[in-house]
Amino acid sequence: MITPDHRAKLVDMGLARMHRLDRNQAELTASDMTLGTFDYISPEQAHDPRAADTRSDLYSLGCTFYFMLTGEPPYPDGTMLQKVLAHREAPRPDPHDIRPDVPVSIVRIIQKLTAADVQRRYQTPNELLAELLLAAAELKIDVGLNESYIIEASVDRRDWFDRLVPWAAVAVLLVGTLLAIEWALPESTDYAEPDPSYRQVETSTARPIVPGESGSAGAASGVEGGSIAGAGTASSGAAGSAPTGGTLPMPIPSADRTKGADSPMVLPITTLVVGETTMPATPGLSPIATLEGAVERARRETSIREIQLAFDGTRDVRPLVLPPRGLRIIAASGRRPALRFRASQVEPGGCAVVIAGDEFAIRGVDLELQLDGPANREPPSLFRIEQTYTGRTWTEIPIQEFEFAEGKFTVLATGATSPTTNGSAVGAAPSSAAAATGRTNATETGTTMPNGSGSLAPIVASLPSGPAASLIEIRRPETFFLKLDNVDVVQYPRITVSRSLIRGRLHLLRALPGTPFGLQCQQSAFASSETALLLGGIRGDALLPDELLRTDVELRQVTLLGGGLIDLRADESTPAPLLLHLATDRCWFVPTTGTVLVRHRLLTTVDDDHLAWDGAGNLVTGRPLLWQREIGMQPDRMVEPGASLFATSLASLERPQLLDEPPAALRPFLSGSTGWERFEGSDLATAAGQLPTGVPRRAGVLADDLPRPAAMR
Repeated sequence: MITPDHRAKLVDMGLARMHRLDRNQAELTASDMTLGTFDYISPEQAHDPRAADTRSDLYSLGCTFYFMLTGEPPYPDGTMLQKVLAHREAPRPDPHDIRPDVPVSIVRIIQKLTAADVQRRYQTPNELLAELLLAAAELKIDVGLNESYIIEASVDRRDWFDRLVPWAAVAVLLVGTLLAIEWALPESTDYAEPDPSYRQVETSTARPIVPGESGSAGAASGVEGGSIAGAGTASSGAAGSAPTGGTLPMPIPSADRTKGADSPMVLPITTLVVGETTMPATPGLSPIATLEGAVERARRETSIREIQLAFDGTRDVRPLVLPPRGLRIIAASGRRPALRFRASQVEPGGCAVVIAGDEFAIRGVDLELQLDGPANREPPSLFRIEQTYTGRTWTEIPIQEFEFAEGKFTVLATGATSPTTNGSAVGAAPSSAAAATGRTNATETGTTMPNGSGSLAPIVASLPSGPAASLIEIRRPETFFLKLDNVDVVQYPRITVSRSLIRGRLHLLRALPGTPFGLQCQQSAFASSETALLLGGIRGDALLPDELLRTDVELRQVTLLGGGLIDLRADESTPAPLLLHLATDRCWFVPTTGTVLVRHRLLTTVDDDHLAWDGAGNLVTGRPLLWQREIGMQPDRMVEPGASLFATSLASLERPQLLDEPPAALRPFLSGSTGWERFEGSDLATAAGQLPTGVPRRAGVLADDLPRPAAMR
């Protein structure tokens, strides 16, 4: 209901129905009948109404939220039985499919509310309220709460009574048995008295701790004996390292302090703030010295779902293993933090951050990977999504959501220095002209177009060879698809990259061996000599049908500079190609000469239906091949930008507009005279101003969409 002052109220009208109901009508709220409406009913409630509890109400609330946002229930079609099965077995609907403008935090809350598995939902209304408060703070929505707000614990007394009766009966029986045994034993029975000396556990009050006390940087940080155990400072000498003065008041989490039916429960600690030495007592927030300590504490305390980075500048961080549940790492309001990982601290072929859970988000945080190890060492990935699911069946695999937003993700070559906000190297001595503009253009570096022709001949010798790093790596065992026989639905990771700049010698995403996933990249730029997506094949004896082995890649207003878009490489162990659906909308592709945008390297000939490419409003510079299929390293099919797309795998693609010459602002990067890690949003702004008349400026990402320093916000 919507009140005259535009406030929404939820009203259960079930009690207002007439008591005389048609017995054939299954949507009832009456004794000994199915409870609820099948558009909003939880799976366990439909199966057995006696199994319903508070979590079932939370599921129905999530379905109601979904209706309020989209105008339709989660599963609007089908018969009563089909709806019941959909609630239990179908993938969770994504409100973004109908309302792309819904914030990601709200979508995440709705999908957790409507999880088919009750263990993966919010277990109490208090958990939901804590998430809603965090989302409101993130979206800057004033809910009218002050710092002294307390969440009241609600207890269903009837539910407690029903649960306690059988246990009370067992307790009475046990006490009676013990009394009978004691009465039957003779008084002279000789037995050893137990030693009453046992460890006495005492609870002490948390005390403040001064950063810099004993403990190594990155050690586990937590509340033990009322103090922080092993909390240390960031690496010495790193910009933005933790200060040496001040205190860190650490309130003890109180998520489980429930004294009775009418006793209030204080909001549990849900957010850790890294970098603040002192902060006012705020419900749900707690300061901590280091990111490593915050991650370790989040592994121990299940209520912690967010880590805020409240510092500016760069901090050195050791590799992290995130807890096996949802976690967000975000920049605090008005801050621009950067995290630097060093490859020498990562195992060869390893990664800086292991994402072991089903949800993860990082927003407003810049990341750097410094390749400071041997030149022939395999570079690590920045993030790795681990998908093992040991001991879990396919029905237990939850929806997997991973978000990378509003960040600069940079791989720095050995000996390179971190780029500054204006793109020049730290400590470098630019020319006088460059100093005036903050940039080094092609004329100043002496770079000229070869033969004066307007096409760029790549300087292959100047480009590095060997394996490259990756922003995101998806790792799943090759045998995974051999264990999923007769499966209709499988959850795959859904990855969102938005308003970000990815630069350096790296792939945007790597999946070797191949695995289906969903990727949506929007309003972002990728500057690298490497292919954005490096994919492998899958085993030919996989038990899943082909339509479930499909990867969906959607790009909206993306600028790709340097390398190709997709490189799919099948090998002898994984010879079958993934079905690939590619959609590009208003993108700008500026590859080096000779680059293939979408390349399939296969062992045997397959039908063209393993690739579908559609989209409109795209711009291509330099006339690269749109698609090339190779069989045994020999080209088999090729599609050029100017060729007819009729009767090809690109038939649904509106032919992109062609631009022969790249703008002068982009030529140093394409020729190899400027490192990819130096690419900035200002280069895009300059290049857009150099486009000839008639070329749409809306193709590709705008400079204003990319992350900027905190001072410019």
